[in-house]
Amino acid sequence: MKIVLASKSPRRQEIISKYIKEFEIVESQVEEVMDSRLDPAALAMSLAYQKAADVCKQVAHDDLVIAADTIVVADRVLGKPKDRADAKEMILSLAGNTHAVITGIALIQGEIKVVDHQCTQVTFSSMSEAEVEAYLNAGDYGDKAGAYGIQGYAEPFIKEIRGSYSNVVGLPVERLYPLLKTYFDVNLMKGTMVDHEDK
Repeated sequence: MKIVLASKSPRRQEIISKYIKEFEIVESQVEEVMDSRLDPAALAMSLAYQKAADVCKQVAHDDLVIAADTIVVADRVLGKPKDRADAKEMILSLAGNTHAVITGIALIQGEIKVVDHQCTQVTFSSMSEAEVEAYLNAGDYGDKAGAYGIQGYAEPFIKEIRGSYSNVVGLPVERLYPLLKTYFDVNLMKGTMVDHEDK
């Protein structure tokens, strides 16, 4: 069995590499379908499952595919911005307010299919027009849901976070690990995860 991460996100790759000794990266080529009839949690899980199912077609039947998709929910569901103007609109809607960050997780190995999600509440400080423009000038918004990454240039404006930090980064490990252990027998005792004492 190989573990396959269905993501091109460097943030998800960095998170999982802290714990998993060996894994492969296979990017999903699926065009995501945003079903507006779904509530945000169900939407995040649906998007993650679409990625996982697509990558399953590209790997061996017994490989374990891990996929995730993160959305930001403010006055509406915010995905990745189309351009700078879209990013500015998103940041202005987040500034001075609290929003939800929801990451859907999908795990597939053969006939075993598991989906779940994690939700974190994030509060932004108010931002002046100059601060918004300076943030956009830094260019740290292009590939991130809600036009920001908590570990990037938006960090000074994060007033409060309630819940999982890794979820906001893009892969909630405290939700992922119990799923791996329960459904796929991936655990510390079997040496699947990194032994930091050997480093």
